[in-house]
Amino acid sequence: MAYPYTLLTLRVGGYTESFTVSIMSEETSVLIKKNLSAFDRVGSYNQDQINGFDEAFLNQFLQFISLNNAQHGLDAMAGNGNLTHRMMSYCHHHNIKLPSFTLLEYSSVQTELARTTFNEANVNIINGDVLTMSDRISQQALAANYFDRV
Repeated sequence: MAYPYTLLTLRVGGYTESFTVSIMSEETSVLIKKNLSAFDRVGSYNQDQINGFDEAFLNQFLQFISLNNAQHGLDAMAGNGNLTHRMMSYCHHHNIKLPSFTLLEYSSVQTELARTTFNEANVNIINGDVLTMSDRISQQALAANYFDRV
């Protein structure tokens, strides 16, 4: 049995029409509501592979962004922080002073996955919106002209 989700409700005069879609089974919905760790597993995946980034591309990208003189990096749509992790590893491997990093991610699940990955003081993880460049919880905007690597 599908778990219905009301997508749109229209009211014209005394007439109401609701359009529903099935987004998941009722069993899956109950599992997600009862067991957050199951939802976390659903949210965890190889982001480089999904985005089509192979090792050659990522290595070329790291050389191109010239982290050796970076101060403040923004990982927009950061997911679980895999790109920031790669940039930090690159800096360590090449004896480059670590810049500060801000991870901006819209998904609260991916944001929490990133928070479990990093404990460095120079990494700020924000559940935010790249379109408004703000924190989704506090609505506070990120500082303008702060980032020298995006």
